[in-house]
Amino acid sequence: MKRKYAFLTAACAAAVLAGCHGARILEVMPDGGGGAGGAAGATGGATGTGTSGTTGAGGIAGRGGTTGMGGSAGQGGTGGAGGVLGRGGAGGAASGVGGMACAAQMTPTMFYSGLPPTWTEGLTHRFYWAEHDTPNITIHYAQGDQPVETSHPFKIDASLANSYFDLAASDYYVVADWYLDGRLAVWGPDMGSTMQWMTTLTNPGAVTAIGAVVYYSDDPMGGNPTPGIYAWSYPNINNLRASFTDLGGTSTLGLMLRTTTQKILFSDIRQVYMIDIAPGGTPQMLFPNQRNATIIDIRPARPHTVTGGVIVEVDDPMYYPTGHDYFVDITSPTTPPLDLPVIGSAAAVASCGNDATYAGGGVLFNHHFVYEGQGGVFVIDVAPFGVTEPARLTNEPYRYLEVTGDGDLFGGWVDVNSVSKWQYFRLGRLAP
Repeated sequence: MKRKYAFLTAACAAAVLAGCHGARILEVMPDGGGGAGGAAGATGGATGTGTSGTTGAGGIAGRGGTTGMGGSAGQGGTGGAGGVLGRGGAGGAASGVGGMACAAQMTPTMFYSGLPPTWTEGLTHRFYWAEHDTPNITIHYAQGDQPVETSHPFKIDASLANSYFDLAASDYYVVADWYLDGRLAVWGPDMGSTMQWMTTLTNPGAVTAIGAVVYYSDDPMGGNPTPGIYAWSYPNINNLRASFTDLGGTSTLGLMLRTTTQKILFSDIRQVYMIDIAPGGTPQMLFPNQRNATIIDIRPARPHTVTGGVIVEVDDPMYYPTGHDYFVDITSPTTPPLDLPVIGSAAAVASCGNDATYAGGGVLFNHHFVYEGQGGVFVIDVAPFGVTEPARLTNEPYRYLEVTGDGDLFGGWVDVNSVSKWQYFRLGRLAP
């Protein structure tokens, strides 16, 4: 579905903030740079009770600057506890309790400047995104490990898409449904690809793709063919997977579609349901949405081969322009959703402080939930009954986070040189 987006302020984009960290478990090979803190750290702080040592502990991986601001409780020295804020040396981000660093684990690298994304997708090895420009909505992709922007040949007339558009991608296809007459097109995934199929459904629908199969909702004028969710595969084979009547409702059940290798997720923008991809099976409710807020996105865990956690993002002006994230689990559908801004922020305050409190929508990689915090990008592990303490990934609060199946994490913020543009970054790589 088309999502709401807005720019970060230039001041926010330029900020370099220190913060807290949890267990260092996520990086395959840490991207973080910066050396140890300066050889001669400052005193433990104004409120320290002990005598400052000759070598205050610096940060493990700072972002440079003349001094790195610390997190909570820096170690004053060998003789006594430090103050509320310790300061590392020239290369350090901070000193923390017992000399542990409150430092980011990743060093983001910018690879492209364009418009902010109106859609993103993380596939096995690629990051895809779309930019809503004039005269066209354009689709781009980059390899996860060595990102370079590549333009996809499929373009959508923006003057038509202003009414409606929906995008999806798999390792095999890029798919779109747009305009009020429900134009549906399937393209190959690469810069040299051609269109594989196109049709007009007569009404807008939703699309999703998993592997070599495309699923789409069809509510044709006149009711023929049967309104429902269809599966398309090459060469132009269309099969009715489930009618909306069989699913227990009307065509509103096809307003949003998502897939894993085992489940089709469908939504009327108020509740989320699921059914087996394999024929047969009974629909189940996955997200009951007790707040009755508008659902703006459904994000199954990456990689898409995982049948487990799902992030449901609902509209909430407190977290505009992204949304309010809930965690549900396909394997435990009767367990109540986890309210991530509430439960995640509580864990953050208890361990890391306000920098790690939830500030915007995130993405799930296996059981790791990566989200925009108040002062950086953070990650917590989630399960149906709770979360872990956060770990810091970046010092900057990147937005519109996406991750590939390999674990390559992407995000962005406003271009400090041109507020009309958006900078795209590869933040680093997550371990499974």
